[in-house]
Amino acid sequence: MDFALDGTVVRSETILVNRDMQAPTLSLLPSDGTTVPTDRPVLMASFKDTIGVQAQGIEAFLDGEDISDSLSIHESRAYYRSQLNPLSEGPHLFQVKVADIAGNVAQASSHFVVGQGSAVDIGAPPLITNVALPRYSFCPVFNPYAA
Repeated sequence: MDFALDGTVVRSETILVNRDMQAPTLSLLPSDGTTVPTDRPVLMASFKDTIGVQAQGIEAFLDGEDISDSLSIHESRAYYRSQLNPLSEGPHLFQVKVADIAGNVAQASSHFVVGQGSAVDIGAPPLITNVALPRYSFCPVFNPYAA
């Protein structure tokens, strides 16, 4: 408390305010340009922010369709499992928008392809012939307790 010259009591307080001006960091999986070998991929958005992200501030779209209500949100990640709705083979677009508690917004998008393009055929294993197996010799062990 502070006192004024006329004897009245004046209450003064100091309040420090840190204003968050930085948007959250955001990354997506599958990453941009990736080919996934399954028609039921798990799409994931990872985000990080110094003061926290609003769960209701996460928006996600798959090929222009809003999938926000189908997200599973866990701490710093949001998942979309396409188990019930397999994706067609070919290109797809995954877009996510995240807002932190202060209202700063981050956006990211990923173009990925569903198909067999990521599978690599390495062929059959080589046929191995003329393998010499090691020869072992056994030495009898003296056991004084044997009958």
